Amino acid sequence: IDVDLDPDDLADVTESAIGLGGYATDGKWVIQFVVGKLELEEGASTGKGGATLTAKVGFDVTGAELTVGYPVYEIPALTLRAYTGARYTKHELDLSLTATGPLNGLSKSIDESWTDVLIGPGQVPSLVNSWL
Repeated sequence: IDVDLDPDDLADVTESAIGLGGYATDGKWVIQFVVGKLELEEGASTGKGGATLTAKVGFDVTGAELTVGYPVYEIPALTLRAYTGARYTKHELDLSLTATGPLNGLSKSIDESWTDVLIGPGQVPSLVNSWL
């Protein structure tokens, strides 16, 4: 299903959102983490000729990422780090239709999750690097 939401549309259907991220370092090794959850929900109802159709859609996204980085190239103005880690993503879609007639009580749920391995470069500019 192709869905295109601008920021105002997304704010209208957001039921809740929460996230947390952080990092720890000893000057060489960097460990980063982020977790978050977004719940979108919308309902609509229409009627014509004594019949009504009510739809309710819920979409939940849960994600977490953990990476570990180590410097592979350093100059005074730049530090390049190689990162590896894992990213977990879970999508839950719930759809319910209530109608007067043959579609009464129709519902469908989709629940999928997957984990990806991450490998790649990253950089920390010298100003940020001086804080680490």
